[in-house]
Amino acid sequence: VLLSQFEPLYRAFTTGMAEVPLSFGVLLLGTALSDRIERTDPGASRRLALAALVCAATKNEGLFFVAAAFLVAALSLFARKGFAARAAAILALPAALVVAAHRLIRGSLPLRDFDFTLLARPADLAPRIGQSLEAVVRGTPAAAWVGLAALAVLVAAGRATPAGSALLALAACGLAAYLF
Repeated sequence: VLLSQFEPLYRAFTTGMAEVPLSFGVLLLGTALSDRIERTDPGASRRLALAALVCAATKNEGLFFVAAAFLVAALSLFARKGFAARAAAILALPAALVVAAHRLIRGSLPLRDFDFTLLARPADLAPRIGQSLEAVVRGTPAAAWVGLAALAVLVAAGRATPAGSALLALAACGLAAYLF
């Protein structure tokens, strides 16, 4: 609910309308992953596969979120042999189908949203991160800071659970990707 108040995320002229279905896919991905880790719902596997499909098919960033969820699942479920492999397959197969279909239909297109050349020059990375953070701070309105503070209070006041930690890890990966 708090995130929906951050109007700059959903302005069509700055982000495009693909952000709205992607946010649904990421929310579904996180909650289904949480249910899958905790084994609270037998339908979690189907929702996880659907979320991977929606995320990968919506935007390039969706593929990143599926990969991040894959890593979170692998780390969270590492102790349970076989279980982690099934969760990983549930995430990887729909995303792989989307990528394969995309390649067949459109060919090999570069990922324009991510600039990995900075990783080859580590000396340039630290100043770039500083510039990014400065731009985020400068461009974020006061109302958004109030919302972020309220979100931080809610997270801090909540009870720590493995599923909650998985959701926070996924959110942190998303924030890092957008800052990068």
